[in-house]
Amino acid sequence: MNNNLLRNAPLKDQALEILRDLIMRGQITPEQKLTEQGVMDMLNIGRMPARDALMKLEEQGLVVTKPDARYVVKLGAQDIRQLFDIRKALELLAIEGAAQHCTEADCARLHGILREMDIAVSEGDVTTYIQTDLNIHQTIWDISRNPHLIKMLRSMTGPIYMFISSHTTIQHNWDEVMDLHSTLVQAVCDHDHDSAIEAINVHMSNSLEWSLKIFDKE
Repeated sequence: MNNNLLRNAPLKDQALEILRDLIMRGQITPEQKLTEQGVMDMLNIGRMPARDALMKLEEQGLVVTKPDARYVVKLGAQDIRQLFDIRKALELLAIEGAAQHCTEADCARLHGILREMDIAVSEGDVTTYIQTDLNIHQTIWDISRNPHLIKMLRSMTGPIYMFISSHTTIQHNWDEVMDLHSTLVQAVCDHDHDSAIEAINVHMSNSLEWSLKIFDKE
């Protein structure tokens, strides 16, 4: 993301999106201090929007306050298990809504992202794969037409994707990844409730297993 702040949104919201993007890409790590002054200098903004952005990041679970400063949260294995328990419950609600409400236009959006994911996988572009994975899920959340659910999912999945983005050297079974997302998208497009539920259950279980393998490597 370009760090030049745009003029069509409040500074605090622009600062939040820039910092969130840097964290999700692993460009701000758990070892780095995040101070109001540091954010002010980085983004060339005032103290209030910097403070508001940091507070919002803390609300979203991406940042934690320590006595000397704020830091990007560092997740342990138990954190990952708990976050996936919550995410799975919310994703199931979202997939049910999406399978009910999906339109032809929604389906076209999903297949477009799926093609982008396929290209990323074929090129071994893990960073783009992670972004397309998030895009597919966010699109499914949007299709659920449940704004309260969408807000909860957007706020709690940030730490998970931050964790995944910072551990991109762990290998995936890419054929399985593509097959699973293709099955998930097609089930939503076909309004196939049972297949969509099965696909998201398998996807969440595989994602948790993959995430926990990271701790075996450390």
